[in-house]
Amino acid sequence: MKDKRTEIKQELENTAPFLAGLKEKDKEGFVTPPAYFHNLPDRVLDRLQQPAQPVKQSPRAGSTIITWLGYLFRTPYAVRLATLLLLLAGGLYLLLPSTPSDTEVLFGELSPEEAGNYVSDNLHQFEEELVLEIAREYPDLSVLPAPPRETKETDAYYDELLEGLEEESLKDIL
Repeated sequence: MKDKRTEIKQELENTAPFLAGLKEKDKEGFVTPPAYFHNLPDRVLDRLQQPAQPVKQSPRAGSTIITWLGYLFRTPYAVRLATLLLLLAGGLYLLLPSTPSDTEVLFGELSPEEAGNYVSDNLHQFEEELVLEIAREYPDLSVLPAPPRETKETDAYYDELLEGLEEESLKDIL
């Protein structure tokens, strides 16, 4: 048992010599001034008999704002404040003039004739279903190209196509 204590004491001296030295009998851990405890009760009673001095707190910058905001964010007031802000935001949204959308800005100065000409010239870039749907909804808008006029060249082209077809395949097509 004694060997174990000496072993632990040696380990403590090796790792923390200051801590091992505190336990020695020659040294005391704490030293108080002479007659400290003899004069202590008198000093405590003297301080108790003195009038209490109010503690002065210096106002922090913005403390009144923080107090005011804390008062506003209590539950009933917070609901009122949120309602007021929503009403103000809705009123501003309704009263301020609306900004034009991107399509209005881009195509606002474009006449229907110019739009129709553009679509007719670039018909291959649009989906067929979309073009047919627009043609059905707006019949006065000339989206679809006009059918070609009958000329000698188109007659000759159709004749060539029909000559190459047999009667049965022609019946299937029609």
